Amino acid sequence: MIYGTRLGLESLARTAQLIFPWLILFFILIIIATMPNIDWQKIQPVYEHGTLSIMRAGYIFLGIPFLDFVIFLMIFPYVNDQSAAKKAFLTGTVVGGLIIVIITALSILIFGHYLTSVNFFAPYVLAKKITIGNFPARIEAVFGGIWLIGTIIKITVCFYASVLGFAQCLHFRDYRFLIMPFAIIAVVLSILMFPNIVFFYYVALNIWTSYSFLF
Repeated sequence: MIYGTRLGLESLARTAQLIFPWLILFFILIIIATMPNIDWQKIQPVYEHGTLSIMRAGYIFLGIPFLDFVIFLMIFPYVNDQSAAKKAFLTGTVVGGLIIVIITALSILIFGHYLTSVNFFAPYVLAKKITIGNFPARIEAVFGGIWLIGTIIKITVCFYASVLGFAQCLHFRDYRFLIMPFAIIAVVLSILMFPNIVFFYYVALNIWTSYSFLF
């Protein structure tokens, strides 16, 4: 994260370009390889808890990940072609939303609604279902590594936006000398704000979306 922020925006973008095709490839592989395990009965009952529960779940998904996209507004001024950047932003939002919908649908059709609700990393769990013949393919480790790299890129972009925004507010010419102090603060906050996964779930479900609307 520190090294990526120090290298700058172009290095982050090129790294993301390298990892993105592999994410899409594994996403397609998961869809094709897990289709034999689909059980259409597991999608029932539909509308069991009514429209309000579906709207509430949709409201939660606004905060993670869609309202997080406001971070990219810090990057837009540094893009040469603004019209292409807007188109890419909208396309990425739509594609990302479709991927979330497809992964959620696959998880429900294979594991059922209860296991889907308790599996935080649904794509990783789905990757464990991929088999070659009657033997597990064990490609979830590769997928987990690619997913981890993608997560690091996302964290680095958020960190870059934070450091750059603070430097601009104080009219500093260069942001790089702020990287190390902000990294120390980020490590401390990561421990204090989310001490465990249970508390993270609580914040994500009850607080984060409303908090994200402030930005």
